[in-house]
Amino acid sequence: MPGGIGMILKYTLDLLGNLVEVWEPEQSDEYSAYIASAKWKIKARAALARADHKCQKCGRTKWSSRLEVHHKTYERFKNEHPEDLEVLCVECHAKADEQRRTVVAVKKQRKVFSARMNGWARKVYGENWNDRIDADTVRERFEDWLSERDFDGL
Repeated sequence: MPGGIGMILKYTLDLLGNLVEVWEPEQSDEYSAYIASAKWKIKARAALARADHKCQKCGRTKWSSRLEVHHKTYERFKNEHPEDLEVLCVECHAKADEQRRTVVAVKKQRKVFSARMNGWARKVYGENWNDRIDADTVRERFEDWLSERDFDGL
């Protein structure tokens, strides 16, 4: 593999519209193997064709920027639907990756908050608290409890 261990293979278009290999830092062995697979190449080519070889955010073409196929989500990784993928220029791809990381982090944060609130509510109101008390009321009381303790580390 060019670039040695720790690199992944991506496919992009050069200025003449030819599909070329680009090696970038590895994310995981599974990801790397998939991106190098024939299955992914077919999906990437189809995405590029659907987008008319243009960045779907800013409109740059294959003639002015390298284009890449971006996973909007990894929920169906290896079984992506066409709507899970979008063609982006390098600059827009970097922004989209950062945005996705932010969305994932917020979802995780909400999940942690919900689990902590649920644990607190079970201690305060009993095991089946949600059968007896409105969740919005419990959330308000939990947030009050947190603010009384100056705890904002959720």
